[in-house]
Amino acid sequence: MLSPVFILIRSIPVASFIVLLLVFINTRFLSTTVGCLIVLPVVFENVYSGLNMIEKNMLEMSEIFRVPFFKRLKYLYLPSLMPVLLTSVSVGVGFCFKSGVAAEVIGICRNTIGEAIYMSKINLETADVLAWTVVIILLSTLTEKSVRHMVSMVEKRHTINDRVS
Repeated sequence: MLSPVFILIRSIPVASFIVLLLVFINTRFLSTTVGCLIVLPVVFENVYSGLNMIEKNMLEMSEIFRVPFFKRLKYLYLPSLMPVLLTSVSVGVGFCFKSGVAAEVIGICRNTIGEAIYMSKINLETADVLAWTVVIILLSTLTEKSVRHMVSMVEKRHTINDRVS
């Protein structure tokens, strides 16, 4: 049911999203909103494919034996979804940073990296543009590694809890 909506979102250029959103929302929320709109279809598609990869026999067996929802979630759904979630988070963080900075540049959001890049472009300060680009790359990499670390810690915690219980 949501697939056509996400296909539409995925096909609209980021610049068009930014310009349209500038009409409707405050520039303070622009980069966050654009980042979410760009990442949401990626996460949706990966989670949807992960759900489809769950063995039908296991789902039927859990229904026959009336396994409670939270146990199904913990032992059936989460182990199947963890790899695809990790992948979508890794891809999503990069997309989020790129689209967020693009939104800041086009929307000229105050006190942001995007505004600094825009001002550097206007003043023809190529070195500053390159420096800000390096900062974005470093922040994106650091955020991606942090998120991956958090996801892997959650995954390990579930694995340890499964062994204990």
